[in-house]
Amino acid sequence: MKSSHVAMKTIQNEIVMTKGSGKFILLAAIFNIPVIGFIPYLTQAFTILFLAFFLKHMILDENKIKTAITQKNVQYTMKPWGKWLIYGTMAFQVVWIPFVMQFVTLVALGIIYANFTKYNE
Repeated sequence: MKSSHVAMKTIQNEIVMTKGSGKFILLAAIFNIPVIGFIPYLTQAFTILFLAFFLKHMILDENKIKTAITQKNVQYTMKPWGKWLIYGTMAFQVVWIPFVMQFVTLVALGIIYANFTKYNE
């Protein structure tokens, strides 16, 4: 099996298993891979848009999470630094240094994805 086929299958499985708004982070990460249909300013705009969608879902879910915490029925919460990481990643997209920005953005998106998303049950 080719490694590109294995990679695409892994990404496809991750998208299917990821619950809710976490898919926006995965899409932003995919758009930031320099070899997959990479168009500099368009990619940055899509990254900001996907992060805004994810942030909106996280903010709207805050009230639900507060209720779930009191009932001890919650799997994840967003720490205050999480919002700042998202804001920082969005602001970071304004600057354009070829490839450096994509790799730094991919690291930030990976941290956001790993800490603030969950899988479907």
